[in-house]
Amino acid sequence: MQVFWSEDSRFFKLFKTLNLRNTLEIACGTARHSCKVINQIERLYLLDSSQGALDIARKNLFNHSNVTYIHHASGYGIPPAIPGNSLTAVFSYDAMVHFEKEVVFSYIKDSYRVLSPRRNSTVASLQLSKESRW
Repeated sequence: MQVFWSEDSRFFKLFKTLNLRNTLEIACGTARHSCKVINQIERLYLLDSSQGALDIARKNLFNHSNVTYIHHASGYGIPPAIPGNSLTAVFSYDAMVHFEKEVVFSYIKDSYRVLSPRRNSTVASLQLSKESRW
């Protein structure tokens, strides 16, 4: 995981441009990435299709009251629990490579809905190639 957060990684360079005040991590798993930046975030939403992963994330961030855990079993898009134009950043790292393209597109579309105007999202490790099914 250290390679993701090293000063010279492409992900970290993009990540440093985000306003993390109100952040959503899509497919957060155990929140290993959000744990790195939790002290920079006013409100964090963790979204995952696995309740078990969210239970571990809750343990990892037990002393942070600024976190909302959202179990989204369908794994398709951002649920209405996150209001439109309410977030300053959306990110996902090293998860969407496992998703069907329609699911990825649903997250991209919904990111537009939930992000405040002129805000950013970062989706890393999405590899499109001739060999992929994309």
